[in-house]
Amino acid sequence: MIIHIGYNNFVEADKVIAITSLKTLQARRAREDALDEKRYIDCTSNKITRSLIFLEGGQIVGCTLVPKTLRDRINNAGALPDGYLPCGGEGTM
Repeated sequence: MIIHIGYNNFVEADKVIAITSLKTLQARRAREDALDEKRYIDCTSNKITRSLIFLEGGQIVGCTLVPKTLRDRINNAGALPDGYLPCGGEGTM
């Protein structure tokens, strides 16, 4: 499943290893190392980075959403909004 992480950017939910806040020194160091090694993907549109998404391939994605919002989006990946049915479900034309 693909999740929306803001500003028309998406991440494959199956590739996410960890989501962290940028408040800790270790997270800031990880971002700096990723920047130096060209593994950092900035998806903030020049806004404040509130979380880092660590991916399987070693990339780190900067995001403006807080970690709890990202966690909820991953947990609900594939869930449809209330009132919607999947294709082929009852009530389709």
